[in-house]
Amino acid sequence: MSYVGSQKQTKLLSEEDQIKISQLIKLISSCKRCRDSSKQEEFIYDTLSLFNEVFHSSSFQIIFDYFPDVHIFCALVSSLFVKEIRVRAIDQTSVDGSKLIATFIEDSLSDSLESIEKSQHPQFYQMPKGNLLLLTLGKLSCCSSLLECMSAAGVPSTLVKCLYIFLDLPVVLTPEAVNNRTQLQRKFAQLLQHVCLSSVAVEEMVNADALRHLFSAAVDPCQLANAFWRKSSCMILTTLAQNCLTAHSVQYIHDTGCISDYVERLQQMQLPKADSLEAFISLFQILSESCSISSQLLDDFHAADGYSTITDYLLK
Repeated sequence: MSYVGSQKQTKLLSEEDQIKISQLIKLISSCKRCRDSSKQEEFIYDTLSLFNEVFHSSSFQIIFDYFPDVHIFCALVSSLFVKEIRVRAIDQTSVDGSKLIATFIEDSLSDSLESIEKSQHPQFYQMPKGNLLLLTLGKLSCCSSLLECMSAAGVPSTLVKCLYIFLDLPVVLTPEAVNNRTQLQRKFAQLLQHVCLSSVAVEEMVNADALRHLFSAAVDPCQLANAFWRKSSCMILTTLAQNCLTAHSVQYIHDTGCISDYVERLQQMQLPKADSLEAFISLFQILSESCSISSQLLDDFHAADGYSTITDYLLK
């Protein structure tokens, strides 16, 4: 839609929202011109609260109609998210990195979501930066063209790597921290589910050598408090299998030994029965959907003694 058409439609909005959209467009323009990275980050964070104030309850079609720069905005937000995650992960152990990342995203998240749910005019400008990034990406993960923007910035592989190290998150104890962690789990898994509806996003995971981490997370040992992340990995693998396996991703899964490693971990781990069943179902989905592309993964499963593993599980 042209900018002129967008201007006409913004007249249907309140005067306050029209002003915010004008401010948003000006900030995006400033971001594009800015050569100072720290100043550009300030501009982007300013846009997050404005974007959510106007569009937090809107459909993606309304966003497209009223906000012609949404793809530029998505690219800027995606790049900033990836940068914020990498800064907290670099030179850290899995435990320390996961804690730094989770704290950045989940701090006050429960309060932020409650404010959005209960208030007619949530105060997005008061919300922590990590909350705003997660919520904005969740809102933008609504259509294929925006998922392509996220993929170009490396968001899919970054999310998968986060999910993998979240298996090592330290346990939280206070009621507030538990609530924040629960909301992080819900929103993060929801975002990654949306991302895995896109074959472009899965290709980015392959190119970044991150898809194997999703397989590992589905069967790796973890504390009981972090079992949600393992279960989410199974669920996301199933979504991926049903929607966007490609010849390239199947070849990658074969080349990296994902199937044999997966079967070996299932043989070694003593998972609760329900968790084992989820892990098997995800594996079967991958094998089943890949057959229309190639028999490689089924051959890998056979070579890994997968049929005996299934038999042993059923007999138990």
